[in-house]
Amino acid sequence: MPKMEKVYLHNPSTEDTIILVSISATTSHFHASFFQNRIIPPGGNTSFDVVFLARVVGNVENTLFINTSLHGVFTYQVFGVGIPNPYRLRPFIGARVPVNSSFSPLINIHNPHSEPLQVVEMYSSGGDLHLELPTGQPEGPRKLWEIPPYETKAVMRASFSSREADNHTAFIRIKTNASDNTEFLILPVEVEVTTAPGIYSSTEMLDFGTLRTQDLPKVLNLHLLNSGAKDVPITSIKPTPPNEAVTVDFKPITLKASETKYTKVASIIFDASKAKSALQFSGKIVVKAKEKNYSKLEIPYQAEVLEGYLGYDHAATLFHIRDSPTDPVERPIYLTNTFSFPIIIHNVSLPEDAKTMFKIKNFSEPVSVPPHKALYIFSLHFVATTSSIHIDSNILLVTNASKFHLPVRAYTGFLDNDG
Repeated sequence: MPKMEKVYLHNPSTEDTIILVSISATTSHFHASFFQNRIIPPGGNTSFDVVFLARVVGNVENTLFINTSLHGVFTYQVFGVGIPNPYRLRPFIGARVPVNSSFSPLINIHNPHSEPLQVVEMYSSGGDLHLELPTGQPEGPRKLWEIPPYETKAVMRASFSSREADNHTAFIRIKTNASDNTEFLILPVEVEVTTAPGIYSSTEMLDFGTLRTQDLPKVLNLHLLNSGAKDVPITSIKPTPPNEAVTVDFKPITLKASETKYTKVASIIFDASKAKSALQFSGKIVVKAKEKNYSKLEIPYQAEVLEGYLGYDHAATLFHIRDSPTDPVERPIYLTNTFSFPIIIHNVSLPEDAKTMFKIKNFSEPVSVPPHKALYIFSLHFVATTSSIHIDSNILLVTNASKFHLPVRAYTGFLDNDG
C-alpha cells in the first residue's frame, strides 16, 4: 500500500528565479512525481508528490536529488517503514514489453476483515493505462467488486498499451468501504516499452499468492511472445536457484516471428508442502532461447506460505447409518491450530446435500484458536433419515487463513449396486 506525501519547495530569493529540471533517487522504494510548476519565481512556491512504496518489511531511507538548471543540486531526505500489506496488493513494477503489445495484469485484492469488503472506486491516471473488467465485459454488477471476508478476488484488469519506446509510469487508485481506509490505495504501474527484438513475458511476476502447507499445488501459466524477425526455439525453462517446491511443465516449442499475441509455453507449479524454508518462497524462472543475440529472460516468482494446518479427530465427522432409524447423535468438534498465529473462525456452514442429516450447533462467531492449542468450535448434530442414502460432503470453515474443508460422511456399510 504505497503512501503519498506532498513536498513543498520555496524559493527564498528576492531576485533569482529557480528552474527545476528533474528529481532523481537511487532506490525503487521512493517515487517522485513531476513538479507542479518547473519555474519558481522569487519568493514563490511549488510542490511535488513522493510515493513511498516499501519493497521490504522494515526501515527504508534515501536521498532525493532535485536538479536545477543554474543553481546546482539540492538534496532532500526521505524515510519510511514498510509493514506487511493487509490487502495483499502488489505494485506492477519491472514489466518489459515490446512496442505495440500490451501488459494486462489482474488486480487481486484480499479482504482481511470479518465483513464483506466493497471496492467503491477504481481509476487510473490515464494515458496508456486503462481498466477493464476481469470478465472482459463492458460493465458488471456491484457484486463483482464485493470481496467476501478473508477471501481474495480479482476485481479488475489493468491494461497498458504501448505505443512508443520509453519508461512509462502510471498509477491506479483504489478506494474501499473499509472504515480504516480513509485514503486511496495507490498501485504504481511501471512499464519499460522497448523496440529491442527478443522474447517477452506477459507478466512481470508469477505471484502464487498466499498458500498453506496442506493446499493443493498452485498452477500458473507462462505466456511468451517473440518480437524478433525470425522464429526462435525455446529450449529450456527452469527455476533458479533449483527449488523442490517448483516444477515446470514444459515441452520445447518454437515461437513464431513478429507475433502480437502471447503463446502459452509452460505451466509453473508451486507445491507449498515442499517449501521447507523461506528461501524457497521466491526465485526466478529462467527461459533460454536458441538465439545468440537474445539475452535470457528471467521472470521472478513469489509465494507466501503459511506453515501449519487445522487438526481434528477424523472419527468425529464419520457417522454410520443403520437399518432402523437411530436416535440423534451430537458430537463436539475440536480443532487444533498448528499455525504460528491465531486462527479466527468466522463462519461454519454445511452444503445443501448434507443438511438432510446434519446440523451445526453451538457455534458463535468468531472463535479464535490460539497457536498450538485445541479448542471446542461447534457440535455436529446427526439424524439418520429413513432413505439411508450415504453422504460424502464437507463442512466449510471461513477463517482468516482462507477456507478450510472438514470432510463429513454418513455411510450405510452396504455396497451400492448400480446395475
